[in-house]
Amino acid sequence: MIPDEKHSEGAGTQIMSDGGILGRLKRRKVALSLGLVGIISLVSSVSAAGENGVNWTEISDLIAGAAGIMPSVGVLIAAVAGILITLMIIGFVTGIFGAIIDTLRDITRFFR
Repeated sequence: MIPDEKHSEGAGTQIMSDGGILGRLKRRKVALSLGLVGIISLVSSVSAAGENGVNWTEISDLIAGAAGIMPSVGVLIAAVAGILITLMIIGFVTGIFGAIIDTLRDITRFFR
């Protein structure tokens, strides 16, 4: 059997079937046309809104108010820096006293 003759029987059926090239092209055309119809209807509804559309000023005022509540980054850093420095000093002092107490315990164990 010659390799070229092996697939010669069903060669034309694959192109014409639903899974073939023409079937894929038809599905892509349908998807493209549905997408275009959706876009056109969306554009027409947005353009028809005109002056009777959504009033965005209230939403922008709401966003501006929420942004006004938040402090600036510099204020946040200054507030956190003070707390961190205080905690570092407390940790240093308690660490020194902890080291002194551990040293005294070691000394007392040595003399037992």
